[in-house]
Amino acid sequence: MQELNIHLKSRDNIVETFLYTRIYTQDDLALGTSDRDVVILIPGGPGNDCTMYDTPQNSIAKIFSTVVDVILFDPRGCGKNAPSPIEHCSLENYIDDIEAIRQYFKIPPEKFIVFGQSYGSIAALGYAIKYADNLKKLLLISAIASSEFIEQAKQDLESRGSIEQKKMAERIWHGSFKNKNDLVKFCQIMGPLYSYSHSGQDDTELEIPCTINILNYGWGNFLKHFNFKPEIHKVNCPVLILWGENEWLMGRKQAYEVHQLIPSSRLVTYQKCGHMLWLDQWERFVDDSLAFFVEQYE
Repeated sequence: MQELNIHLKSRDNIVETFLYTRIYTQDDLALGTSDRDVVILIPGGPGNDCTMYDTPQNSIAKIFSTVVDVILFDPRGCGKNAPSPIEHCSLENYIDDIEAIRQYFKIPPEKFIVFGQSYGSIAALGYAIKYADNLKKLLLISAIASSEFIEQAKQDLESRGSIEQKKMAERIWHGSFKNKNDLVKFCQIMGPLYSYSHSGQDDTELEIPCTINILNYGWGNFLKHFNFKPEIHKVNCPVLILWGENEWLMGRKQAYEVHQLIPSSRLVTYQKCGHMLWLDQWERFVDDSLAFFVEQYE
């Protein structure tokens, strides 16, 4: 594994920055120099860093690296990166940063795979729309095409959430987390909704490293006002959507809608799985993902 701080040049109305990255390749070869494809893992949140994809217990990065090269990165203003002007941490800029990373490492489109979960899946889908000719495949855990998912998630929580969970969810609906401790409390209370196997009855924290002001900016601002539907037809690569039937935030209607709008997509449903489905069915997630990476498409 290599750690690099890469330079992203300034673009219209956005300053240059350096992003922390982790690179997994075969036999320590330079990224993209072998015959293997390259997958970039898009963090969620907004505000998450790359560590949730590279934990000691379930490292998605390491298991993916058995068949493809892997790029992990901390998004602008997150993790090990310097703080960023909050307005530069929008969904649109996030999508463009993904393309800037691809260009920095000179990954050809015919070898570039994009993976995203939660907010990361929103950005990944947005990338596949805006840069439709620059990727080979798209792998999503859950999928949504517009901000309509928020109202549907509220309705779902009303029918299945506890009183404490409904109250705590107001933090995310309004982007009103006060500090890190507030987020830790949110994860403790909402943990059983994020992972089916998380009982919520012990002291184990479902920790999600996150930059609070970016999290609040996303949920209080741009996640309420995006719509990919008019342009989603531009996605022309193979797409695999993995969706857990106990998902509370990105519901069934949303996943099926994206699947129906993208003819080249395949939707696989996991029983007894939540928002972070790899925590619930690790082996199946690994098998499905790796098979998708190596599968040949005309």
